[in-house]
Amino acid sequence: MTIKDIARLAGVSPSTVSRILNDPTNSFARPDTRNRVWQIVEQYNYVPNSDAKNLKMGRGLLSEFSLACLISHTRNEDENPFFSQLTRSIEQAAVQNGFSIPYYFSNLSLASPDFVAHLQSLKLNGIVFVGRFQNQRFTELMKKQFRNLIYVGLTPMDIAVDQVICDGYAAATAAIEHLIRCGHRSIAYIGASRYERRYQAYKQVLHDHGLPAAPSLVSFCEYDGLSGYQAAQDLLSRNPSLPTAIFCANDNTAIMVIRCLENNGLRVPGDISIISVDDIDAAKMLSPALTTVHVPKEEMGQVAIETLESRLHHRRTIPLKIELPYKLIIRDTVAAVQPPR
Repeated sequence: MTIKDIARLAGVSPSTVSRILNDPTNSFARPDTRNRVWQIVEQYNYVPNSDAKNLKMGRGLLSEFSLACLISHTRNEDENPFFSQLTRSIEQAAVQNGFSIPYYFSNLSLASPDFVAHLQSLKLNGIVFVGRFQNQRFTELMKKQFRNLIYVGLTPMDIAVDQVICDGYAAATAAIEHLIRCGHRSIAYIGASRYERRYQAYKQVLHDHGLPAAPSLVSFCEYDGLSGYQAAQDLLSRNPSLPTAIFCANDNTAIMVIRCLENNGLRVPGDISIISVDDIDAAKMLSPALTTVHVPKEEMGQVAIETLESRLHHRRTIPLKIELPYKLIIRDTVAAVQPPR
């Protein structure tokens, strides 16, 4: 498989494929074109012919190294765009550094009693955890069985392995503080349950400002999109007097919440303001465009692979925890609340 072969299958020029594979910002070409190219790369396990370059740099034959991704949520773009885009950034960084990622597993794989033995049989050089796994015993077992592990996500893990983090708690805090600065005092929450750090941030910020966090203002859901719509409908049915704003724990949920509100005749942000966390590709394409907190997915993938590479080639043994910054992105779904006269 060559770049010309990928170009032919994707229906684009070889130069387009080359620029997509080597663009560290993951922004070159349309999203559907990028996705098509990366799907072919995944399908055929393409690794660039960079051995000569790597030998010249004294780095060895990187294409000898194969990795596995363990993903705590689905990779399906429709169900969870954030994890899909984060995984894609890891794939892109791996290809650019001459690694291959031939194996992907979801949290459903953990149910198999033979899963760890199966991983050992694959002769992997490293494993990337994408998103937080709740099963602490499993992560401890993985640490004992594999030397080269790295975790990428929004919640630090209580385990001594390399970690690349964008703090979801701090990102959620920034989102809710923005609502409060805009005058909102009745703020609802839609997202994952009490174990979710973004929910913990929601409760803490409201408490710090002396604002109510009534149970009726909280509606739990999964992060698959459809659950967000149902959670919004439930929130509306339980609150005849609507909150002025809703904090959604991720963009995918926020998109479905906005759809539910509009289907119920409510305007965003005219009637209810919406803010969330992630800044997936679709966030800026909505109308109104979504106000959210940007998580640097491309940089997280790049740093994760570079960190894993440093462990493989420099035999580093001390685990690193690298935290990347978030950024509040103010768009069109949050309106200021006028104080009563």
